[in-house]
Amino acid sequence: MNDRPDLEEAFSAAFHEAFGGRAVEVAESQRDQADGMVRARWQQVIDVILPFAALPA
Repeated sequence: MNDRPDLEEAFSAAFHEAFGGRAVEVAESQRDQADGMVRARWQQVIDVILPFAALPA
């Protein structure tokens, strides 16, 4: 997703909207189950949604 920051932002926003206050927890769970490139991509999603996690739902 590094080459498509617009897609990273869009996916992260949709993920946060879908999971609300649990978005970071769910993304971390997915990351912990993944390997290699997929794990790195989940970390990118976490990095993007962390600032949103502090906002009220």
